[in-house]
Amino acid sequence: MLESLSYRDELAPPHAIRISDSTNLPEPLRALILNHQEPETAWLALADAPRIWFLTASPSVAQSRERQKPVLNVRLYNERGLFLEASHWVFTQAAGWQRCD
Repeated sequence: MLESLSYRDELAPPHAIRISDSTNLPEPLRALILNHQEPETAWLALADAPRIWFLTASPSVAQSRERQKPVLNVRLYNERGLFLEASHWVFTQAAGWQRCD
């Protein structure tokens, strides 16, 4: 789910390769994983050497109530663990993933 969203809005290039083993990530990104260990938070790392796009996603309860549909809060970081942007996303059957900021 998070991977399809990452390509939808060009958060990462479509040819980037998924890194699923956290030991293959730089230390700042491994630290982010440790800091985002809530049960409902997921992470995704995509690489196109030397760049890495690191995303975390968690449900946005307030936005979900407002829209009456599940909404994800997505945060994007670079390979050094620096925060780049946050956005909210909703999935609809008609249009797929849509930014709802």
